[in-house]
Amino acid sequence: ASGVDHIAFLLGLMLVAGRMRKLLVAITGFTLGHSFTLSLAVLGWVKPEARLVEAFIGLTIALVAADYVATRNGQRNKLALITATATIFLGLLAWWMGNISIRGFISFLGLGLFAGCYLGIDTKHLSKKYQRNGLIGLVTIIFGLIHGFGFAGFLLETGLVSGNLALSLIGFNLGVEIGQILFLLGALFIFYIMKKIAQQYVSKATDFYAPILIVGCLSGLGFFWFVERSLQ
Repeated sequence: ASGVDHIAFLLGLMLVAGRMRKLLVAITGFTLGHSFTLSLAVLGWVKPEARLVEAFIGLTIALVAADYVATRNGQRNKLALITATATIFLGLLAWWMGNISIRGFISFLGLGLFAGCYLGIDTKHLSKKYQRNGLIGLVTIIFGLIHGFGFAGFLLETGLVSGNLALSLIGFNLGVEIGQILFLLGALFIFYIMKKIAQQYVSKATDFYAPILIVGCLSGLGFFWFVERSLQ
């Protein structure tokens, strides 16, 4: 419950997925990704820089918000170019300021290229089946890899891994999944009630503006966290 950035990402993922089946695929991919990197980091096989992981988590939130907008305004290429350029430029600035190493800048470069490719994919040329499930499943696995390192940092700080390592990993993963399910069910219920109220008492425009308002907030939060954590 204290992982506000992870909750913000899940909220954005709900909006991008739209349909329940697509959301289940997205959550499954996210779970596979973060479970893998969580295990790698806790076992000590990979030791990522915590500050960069937190910064990249902010970018994932901004990316899902941008994906929602790009899908609806038909200007994916422009948004992809802006996002990729901004990510790489921020990495270059952080390196120039001495906040990150050259290896950190390479991470920014890679993530910028990924962001550009992700937002630039023309979904109209994909098969309907892959468009519905395959793409979002693959992308959320990659997002999950980033968030898994964030979960690992939190778990390692608790000191719970000093005992039974396998039990700690399984228990923590189960806790995360239960938390995700509870949040998604609660959010879906609230959205359902809001939609019913809007249909009865408010103009139909509310159904359109409510998601846009949420996406705007998520985009602002994600971009703020990305910049602040990269340059601090």
